[in-house]
Amino acid sequence: MTFFEEDGINDGHRTRDVERNHDGGEYVKLGWDPQPQPTLGLRVWHWVKSLLCFLCLGLLAFVAFKWVGPLFIQKVIIPLINWERNKFSSPVLAVMVFASIALFPTLILPSSLSMWVAGMTFGYGFGFLLIFSAAAIGVSLPFFIGSIFHRKIEEWLDKYPKKASVLRSAGGGDWFHQFQAVALIRISPFPYIIYNYCAVATNVNYGPYLFGSLVGMVPEIFVSIYTGILIKTLADVSHPSHTLSSPQIALNVVGFCVTVATIIFFTFYAKRQMKELEKEDDILHREIHLSHALLCAVFCFLATVSAATEKEILLEFKGNITDDPRASLSSWVSSGNPCRDYNGVSCNSEGFVERIVLWNTSLGGVLSSSLSGLKRLRILTLFGNRFSGSIPEEYGDLHSLWKINLSSNALSGSIPEFIGDLASIRLLDLSKNGFTGEIPSTLFRFCYKTKFVSLSHNSLAGSIPASLVNCSNLEGFDFSFNNLSGVVPPRLCDIPRLSYVSLRSNALSGSVQELVSSCQSLEHLDFGSNRFTDLAPFSVLGMQNLTYLNISYNGFGGHIPEISACSGRLEIFDASGNSLDGVIPSSITKCKSLKLLALELNRLEGNIPVDIQELQGLIVIKLGNNSISGMIPKGFGNVDLLELLDLHNLNLTGQIPDDISNCKFLLGLDVSGNKLEGEIPQTLYNMTNLEFLNLHHNQLNGSIPASLGNLSRIQYLDLSHNSLSGSIPPSLGNLNNLTHFDLSFNNLSGVIPDVATIQHFGASAFSNNPFLCGAPLDTPCSGNGTIAPSAPGKAKVLSNSAIVAIVAAAVILTGVCLVTIMNMRARGRRKDDDQIMIVESTPLGSTESNVIIGKLVLFSKSLPSKYEDWEAGTKALLDKESLIGGGSIGTVYRTDFEGGISIAVKKLETLGRIRNQEEFEHEIGRLGNLQHPNLVAFQGYYWSSSMQLILSEFVPSGNLYDNLHGFGYAGTSTSRGNRELYWSRRFQVALGTARALSYLHHDCRPPILHLNIKSSNILLDDKYEAKLSDYGLGKLLPILDNYGLTKFHNAVGYVAPELAQGLRQSEKCDVYSFGVILLELVTGRKPVESPTTNEVVVLCEYVRGLLETGSASNCFDRNLLGFAENELIQVMRLGLICTSEDPLRRPSMAEVVQVLESIRNGLESH
Repeated sequence: MTFFEEDGINDGHRTRDVERNHDGGEYVKLGWDPQPQPTLGLRVWHWVKSLLCFLCLGLLAFVAFKWVGPLFIQKVIIPLINWERNKFSSPVLAVMVFASIALFPTLILPSSLSMWVAGMTFGYGFGFLLIFSAAAIGVSLPFFIGSIFHRKIEEWLDKYPKKASVLRSAGGGDWFHQFQAVALIRISPFPYIIYNYCAVATNVNYGPYLFGSLVGMVPEIFVSIYTGILIKTLADVSHPSHTLSSPQIALNVVGFCVTVATIIFFTFYAKRQMKELEKEDDILHREIHLSHALLCAVFCFLATVSAATEKEILLEFKGNITDDPRASLSSWVSSGNPCRDYNGVSCNSEGFVERIVLWNTSLGGVLSSSLSGLKRLRILTLFGNRFSGSIPEEYGDLHSLWKINLSSNALSGSIPEFIGDLASIRLLDLSKNGFTGEIPSTLFRFCYKTKFVSLSHNSLAGSIPASLVNCSNLEGFDFSFNNLSGVVPPRLCDIPRLSYVSLRSNALSGSVQELVSSCQSLEHLDFGSNRFTDLAPFSVLGMQNLTYLNISYNGFGGHIPEISACSGRLEIFDASGNSLDGVIPSSITKCKSLKLLALELNRLEGNIPVDIQELQGLIVIKLGNNSISGMIPKGFGNVDLLELLDLHNLNLTGQIPDDISNCKFLLGLDVSGNKLEGEIPQTLYNMTNLEFLNLHHNQLNGSIPASLGNLSRIQYLDLSHNSLSGSIPPSLGNLNNLTHFDLSFNNLSGVIPDVATIQHFGASAFSNNPFLCGAPLDTPCSGNGTIAPSAPGKAKVLSNSAIVAIVAAAVILTGVCLVTIMNMRARGRRKDDDQIMIVESTPLGSTESNVIIGKLVLFSKSLPSKYEDWEAGTKALLDKESLIGGGSIGTVYRTDFEGGISIAVKKLETLGRIRNQEEFEHEIGRLGNLQHPNLVAFQGYYWSSSMQLILSEFVPSGNLYDNLHGFGYAGTSTSRGNRELYWSRRFQVALGTARALSYLHHDCRPPILHLNIKSSNILLDDKYEAKLSDYGLGKLLPILDNYGLTKFHNAVGYVAPELAQGLRQSEKCDVYSFGVILLELVTGRKPVESPTTNEVVVLCEYVRGLLETGSASNCFDRNLLGFAENELIQVMRLGLICTSEDPLRRPSMAEVVQVLESIRNGLESH
C-alpha cells in the first residue's frame, strides 16, 4: 500500500482515499474533498462509540486470554511442539529454529512456532541465546543486502513511486507522521522485507528501525520470545514434577501482557486508520475533516509562534556580527518579516526558515549558536565572509541540513565531529579557513547521502580517514592544500560514483597506480605536489570520463606507455616535476581534447613527436628541463589556440620554425637554454599578443629584427647569450610595457638608442657586447657611431675648473627656476583659495539639507575651477551610490565632472575632532607636492569645522586585494581573483610599490612613513601599474586626537610586531608590511588564516615552514602557471627577510628595490 498526493488543490480539506492498483494492491490517495463541518453532537457521539468499541475489544481480549488462549495452547500448540521435539533431534531442531527465525520474513516460515519450540526445548539460557542470535541475523541480513544493492533499490523506488511513497513518508516528518506511515505498512499486502531493503536507500530514521531492520518485526519477535517462555512456564506449572517461583511466573506473564498489548494497539491503530481512509463511517469521515481543520489551525498558530521565535534567533545571529561593511543585514530588523524582508533568508511553505545564504558579504564576527534553533534549516551558506572562532557544537541539532558552505572565512580549531551525525548532508564545504588537527574519522559516519566534501586550504594534518569509503553516494572531495600524510585509503574506488578527487599540495605517500585503476567514474584527479612514488598511474588515461589529470611534483618513475585509448574528454595532463624517463609516445595525439600538456622537469629523451600539431585544442605546452633532443617540429603554427610554448633547457638544434609566428594567440615563447642556430624569424611581429619571449643561451646569429618593435604587449624580452650582431633597432624603444630586457653577451655594435624605454634597464642589459657604445654603458662613441679610441693626452675633455663652473651655473639656474615655479604655484593657489559651499547628502525623508561652508584647495589645474562646476559635480558627492571603498580613517567616494573627469574623495572619519586647521593644511599641502608615478596623486583638500575631505586621482582598476583574492572561491584557487594578474604583472606591482616606498623613505625630507601598507591600499591602473594610496596620513594621527589609531593599525597580518606592541615607529615597519605583500603576491593567500592573537601573521609562518622543509613550490599560487620558479622563490625569500621579527635584520626599501631590479634584470648566472 502506498500513498501519493494529487497535483490539484481545491478549497476543501485534505482526505485520504484507499483505491486498488493493478501494480500491487491498495494504495492511499491524498486529495482534497470539501465537506461540511460536523456538528458538536455528532462529534460527542463519535467518542461514545469509540469508547464502547474499546471496552468491547478489551472484553474480547480478556476472554481470549483467559479461556480461548489456554484451550488453543493445550489442544493445538503443545501437541504440535511435542511432535516436533520427538520427531527431530536437538541439533537438527536447533538448526531449524535458528533458520526459521533468521530467515523470517525473507522466507515465510512459522517463526513464531519455532520460537515456542526454542522456549520449551532449550529453556531460558540456551533458548534465549538461540533466539537472540537468530533474530540478530534476521534483522541484520536485510540491512546488508540493502547496502549492497542500494543502487538497484533506488532504481526500484524511482520505477515504482507509488509502492515507495509509504516508505519515503516513513523516513520524513516528525515521529507521529512516521508512526502513522509505518502503521499502514503493517497491513499492506506487500512483504515487509521490501520496505526493509528500501529503508537502507532512504535512510528511514523511525525509532524501531534502529533496533531491527523492519518496523513491526521487533515487537513480533519479542512476542514470540515471551510467548515461548510463557508456554514453557505454563507447561512447567502444569507438570507435577516442576515448580516455578511466583516472581518467575509474574515476570513472564507481565512481559507477555505488555508485548501483546503493544501489538494489539499497533494493529488496532493501523486498522482504524484504514477504516477511516476507506470512509466506511460517514461520521468518522467528517470527523477527519474537523481534525484536519483543527490541526491546520494549530499548525498555523505554531507557525506564527515559530516565526516569531525564528526571528529572535536571526536577530541574535545578527547581534554577533561585529562588522557589516556592505550593510548586508540592514533589512534584518525586529519589525520585518524574516521570510519576506530579510536579505539572504528563505522560508518553506509552512513559514519556517529553510535557507540562509549570505555569500561574499564580508561579514565579521563569530557564528552564533542560536542558529541551532532553526530546526527546518536545510541550507547554510556563509562563504566569502570573515567569521572567526569555531563552529558551535549546537549546530549538531540541525538534522535537516543538507548543505553547509562556510568556506573562505577565518574559522579555526578542529573540524567538529558532530557533522558526522548529520545524516542528511549532501554538500560540506569548509575550505579556505584555519582549521587544524586531524580529519575526524567520525566525520564520515553517516555520510550515505553526501555528494561532495571540500576541506581544502586549511592546516589539517594526519591521514585521510578510511571511513571515507562509507560515503557510498560521494561524487567528489577536495582535501588539497593541507598537511595530510600517510596513504590514500585503499578502498577509495569502492565508491561507485566518485568522479572528483583533489589531494594536491599535501604530504601523502605510497603507490597509487593500482589504487586508481578501478576508479572508472573519475573525471578530475589531482595528486600534484605530494610524495607519491612507484609507477605513475597512467592507466587512468583510458577512462572515458577523465578530463583532468595532475600528478605533477611527486616521485613517480618509469616511462609513459603507449596510449592505446585516451579519454576523448581529457583536457589537462600534467606530469611535470617527476622522474619519468623514456620518450614521449606519439600516441599522445590520441588525446584529441588536450588543452594543457605539461611534462617539464623529468628525464624524458628522444624527440618531440612530429604529430603533436594534430592536437588542435592545445593552449599550453610545457616540455622544458628534460633531455629531449632533435629539432622543433614544424606545424606548431597550425595549433591556432596555442598561448604558451615552453621548450627551455632541452638539447634542441636547428632553427626556430617560421610558421610559429602563425600562432596569433601566443602569449609566451620560451626556447632558451638550447642549441638553436640561425636568425630570429622576421615574422615574429605577427604574434601581436606576445608578452613573454625568451631566447637566451642559444647560438642564434644575425641581427635583431626591427619588427620586434611591433610587439606592443611584450613585457619580457631576453635575447642574451647568443651570437647576435648588428645594431640595436631604435624600434625597440616602442616597447613601453617592458619589465625585463636583456641583450647582454652578444656581438652587437653601434650606439645604444637613446630611449628611456630600454635605457632604464641599466648597463647590465647591454654588457659584454664589445662593439656597443653609449649610455648606459661607460663606453663612449666616436662621431661615426663607433667606439671612440682612447688617446693618451685627451682623456679629459674639460678641465676641472671648467667642470666646477658649469656645475655651479647649473645649480644656480635650477634654483632660480624652482623659486620661480614655486612662486607661480603659490600665486595660483591663493587665487583658488575661495570659500565654496558643498551640500552633503541627507538621509531619506529629511526635509532639510545640511549646508557646510568650507575652504576648497585644488592642486591640479585639470580639475574644474568654477563654483558652478563643483556645485553640479558634488550633487552625488558623499552619496552611498558613489561609495567605492573604505579606508582605515576614512570612506572613499567617486565624483564625476563633465568632460569625463573623475576624482576620488576621502571623507575623514574624525567626527569633528580635527581642530588645528593650520597644521592640517600644512601637512596635506606637503603631500600635494609629492610626485611619483607609483603614488596616488593628491589633487586637493576641503576643510570645514565639521568635515574634512582629501581629493586624489581616481584609479580605475580597483585595489590589489580584490584583484588578487576576489570574493568568491568555488573549490580551487584558480577560480579566485583576476586571472589577468599573472606573474609578470604581480612582479610589476611589487616593484612599483617598492619604488614608491623607497621614494617616501629616502627621497623625501623629512622621510614619510606609511604605517598602513596592505593590499587594499595598493591601487592598480588600467596597465596594472601600482599606485600606493593613504601614504603620509600617519602624520595626521596626532592631529586627529588619536581617534584613528585603533582603526589605522587594524590591518591584522600586515602590522609589524613592534608597531602592534606600541613601540617606536620606523621605516622598518613599512618594510615588514611590504614583505607580507610580497608573500601575498607569490602565494595568492590572504595574510591572515586564523583570527587568534597568537597567530597574527600566519602567512609568514606558513611560508617559512614550507621553505625550511624544502617544499617551497607548494606555496605558489595556482594562477602562476608557466613562470620561472626560481624567480618566485627569490621573491619569496625576500618577503621572509622583510618580515623578520627583528627590525634591524630587515633591509631598507632602497635595498629592496635593488634586489627586485636584480631579479627583474635577469639572473646573469642562469
